[in-house]
Formats: sequence, C-alpha cells, structure tokens
Amino acid sequence: MSSESERTALNPIKEDSAEEKQIKKTMAWSNLLLLFTFPLEGVIFFGTIMGWPNMVEVLKQLHVYEDLCDLSSNQTEIVNGIVNCNQRDVIFSTAGTIGGFSMNVMTLVFGLIVDKKGLFLSRSLITITVSIGLICLMFTPDANWLMFPGVFLHSAGGYAFVLTNATMATLFPKFAAIVLVLGQCFFQIGSSYFRVLSIIFESGVPYKWIIGANLLLTIPVWMRTLFLFPVKRFELGMNVLDASFLGKRFKKSAKIENVEIQNTEDAEKEEIKKDSAWVFFKDVNFVVMIIWIVFANLNVLFCTFTWNAYTREVAGNNYQKHVDSFGNFAWTASIFAISVGLCSDGLTKVYSSKPAAFGKILGVFIFVILNLIIGVIFGALQLAFDESLILPIIFIYNIYRAWAYSLVAVFIKFIFPVKFFGSLLGAQRCALGITSLAMLGLPEIPKSFGEDGFRGIFYFFIAGQIAMIVFPVILGRKLKIMKKET
Repeated sequence: MSSESERTALNPIKEDSAEEKQIKKTMAWSNLLLLFTFPLEGVIFFGTIMGWPNMVEVLKQLHVYEDLCDLSSNQTEIVNGIVNCNQRDVIFSTAGTIGGFSMNVMTLVFGLIVDKKGLFLSRSLITITVSIGLICLMFTPDANWLMFPGVFLHSAGGYAFVLTNATMATLFPKFAAIVLVLGQCFFQIGSSYFRVLSIIFESGVPYKWIIGANLLLTIPVWMRTLFLFPVKRFELGMNVLDASFLGKRFKKSAKIENVEIQNTEDAEKEEIKKDSAWVFFKDVNFVVMIIWIVFANLNVLFCTFTWNAYTREVAGNNYQKHVDSFGNFAWTASIFAISVGLCSDGLTKVYSSKPAAFGKILGVFIFVILNLIIGVIFGALQLAFDESLILPIIFIYNIYRAWAYSLVAVFIKFIFPVKFFGSLLGAQRCALGITSLAMLGLPEIPKSFGEDGFRGIFYFFIAGQIAMIVFPVILGRKLKIMKKET
C-alpha cells in the first residue's frame, strides 16, 4: 500500500495523463463548438449587402423614396404595384454602393483593431455597429433618409465578421484552407439573406418584426464573442473557452494559460516593432493581387447593383422573377467557394514534401486562371441580352465571385506573416471599398445609354480579364522560387 502511494507520488504519470486527456477533450469540443456555430453567424451577417437588389424590392413596396418618381412621366413604370423610375433606382443603387464601400473599408479598421487590440474588442465593436444599422433600417419606412446610415452601419460588419472568423484557421492546421474558405462560403450564402427576408415579408410578416428578429440574432454573436473567441488571438493548441473574455474570469485553468499567452503577446509586440505590415503593402505579390481583386470586385458589384436595371432591359415588365432568381441562387456560390479550400488542402497533401504554403499557393494559381476564363464567359453571356441566358448568367456570376473572394484569403494567409493577416486582409477590402465608389458613376452609363451603355461596360470587363493574366504569371514565379527553396 505504501509502495503504491510512494510510486504514485514520485511518478504521477497516471494523474498527469488523465489530466492531459481531459484538457485535450475540453479543447477539442470547445474548438469544434466554435467551428460548428460558425454557420449561424455567417449566414445571417456575412455579405448581406451582396443581396441588396432583393432588399430594394421590399423597400420599394414600403414606398421608400417613391415620391421621387413622377407618376405622369412616360419614364415611370408601375409593375405589380411597385413604382420604378430612374431617380428612384439611382437612390437605391447609391445606397448599395455605400453599403459595399462600408463593408470593405471598415474591414481595414476592424482588421487593424484585431491585430493591435485583439478579437474581443474588434468583434464587440462590429456587433454594436451592425445592431445600430439594423435599428436604422427598421425605421427607414418612417424616415427614408435612415436607409443610408442603416446600410452603411449594417454592412460594416459584412466582411469584418468574416475576418475575425478566418483567424480560427490557426486552430485547424490540417484543413486551414477549408476553414478560411468557409467564411467565403457563408459570405456567399449571406447574399441570399435579403431574399429570405423578402419572402418572409411577402408572406405577410410586418417589416419591423423581421428586422427586430434580425436584431435579436446578434445574441448568438455575443455568445460566441464572450465564450468562444480569445480576447487577443487564436494560438495553435489553445482552449478557446479558457482564453475567452468570460473564460479568463471564471476558469481557473485560464490563470496558467494567461501567463503563456501574455508572454507570446509580449514577444509578438517586440517583433511588430521591428517589422511592419507596410513592408508587405508594397510587396509586388500583394500589389498585383490587389489590382486583380479590385477589377473582379467591380465586375461583381456592377452586376449586383444594376441587376434590376439589366433584367428590365432584357425582360421588360417580366423582370421581377429574374430579380427573385438572383437572390434564390446566391447561396450556390458557397458550393463553388469550398472547392478552393478542398483543392488547396488537397494539393498540400500531394506535395507533402514541400512547405504547406506551396500546395496552398498552387491551388490559388490554378483557380485564378479558371476565374479569368469564367470572367470572360460571364461578360460574353451578358452581351447577348437574351432572357433565356439569365439563369446561366446567375450561375456563372456565382462561380466568378465565389472563387475571386475565396482566393484572396488563402493567398494572404499563406504568403504573408500571420501576425499581419488582419491588416493585410483589411487593406485589401479597403482597396475594394474605395474603388467601389466607381459604382456611383458606372450605373449611370446604362441609365443614359441603355443597352449600348451596358455593352460598353461588358466589353471593358472582358478586356480586363485578359489583361489580368499578369496575376497568375506573378504567382507562377512565386511558386518557382518556393520550389527552388526546397
């Protein structure tokens, strides 16, 4: 008996082993809980502005800015009780552009906060901003001008939430690219969210009840922020419950981990002092990627925010069903987005003898080329102005945007230092936001010149796709360098 107790005291392997297993078990289920609650947040709050055309139809039914239309004018159309005119379309197109601008530029702001202050503060500010935006949208039918601050604030979290969730890829190194792309998947699915709201509205549910329910859905976001996101940043092997805002206060085990995390943070701060994200902002790989994604984004935005006008040009008064289809099939982009992650992680296994980044970047290289080809097809189909091609256009549009946005996250994550991920991804979105202001003018061209205006812009985007071949050329050189280094 004494020898047994002595052996246990001197060599407490069993106790340590059991404790270690328990820690790993807790870590596993808490980290998986973080991953499995990802869709709820993603579907409801990611990229909703990309489904703006469906929300526009709801607001039109609520007579928002209807007074801008002159009912006695030949240019005013009334379809199924909805009043349409150029002046009203411009207002809604402008609001959509502002939303896209906000989503992108505010990602840089929140991304810098992630890198400098941590995830908890960033996510808290994002959630508060989105909530205020929803309140503004709730009262837009009563005070139409509230649409603009509502769209700006609500859209501010559209990609910032994606960024904060993308950082969890660190916890799952074996399928990091898939985790990164999951954010893009939900971003694409989120494009259908306004369509869902429009269906609920058309079923008879009051508009304010719908937006109010949306506001209540920020509660799960707060729960994830408080319990499942670390205060600062994710670390490999971290137990997210212990590192969370509330976990640090209520879990004893967090006291030990906090010291380790703090030491890591102090070391990172010293490194950041020596290095800066600005160095990578000027990197040729980053600059060329920015040019490519800016162009792709303008192509996507033009289609999104002129879809109502384009379908009216093609289908006349029969356009409404095509607007509905645009929202109905927006979720399909998520299917195409996940293919980027599967391919990148798969290539990493194929080239297991090389650094993990090689397989990831090779996947990006392949899909960039495919995306450029898809972009040319996308423009060619739109040039046909054939109503029978509208569904194929929607299908190609979803492939195009899914691949474009998904590739960027993987590219930044595996080419540049992780500590600057938030800043670099934010800078990329900021570039998209600033250039998206072109949407204040581009939609005016087809409004002024009709079909010819659309054609000119479509030809411009097709030519741009061909010019953007420079991006895969740069990636090819990067891959050659990586191959030589191994």
